[in-house]
Amino acid sequence: NEAANELASHMQKEETILFSPDGRRFSFSAPNKNVQWDHTEKYDLITISHPAVGQWGVQAAMQKDSRVTVVSDLNLKISDLFFFDA
Repeated sequence: NEAANELASHMQKEETILFSPDGRRFSFSAPNKNVQWDHTEKYDLITISHPAVGQWGVQAAMQKDSRVTVVSDLNLKISDLFFFDA
């Protein structure tokens, strides 16, 4: 079971952090055997093998034209997004 999240934002200034349901933090700079992280200046493509069941969180430098995509049999539920001028 794999879930892939694509976080695309222009000129990301902060590292993207992914939070698992049990509170673990994942990022490009802290590798994990179940998380494949493809990182560029403009986006992060995150693939998770055997993702834990529950609520996941993302902390990222998001712009108005940013997007989050989940490719899985899982559902994505978001609260209000807040945008900051870069």
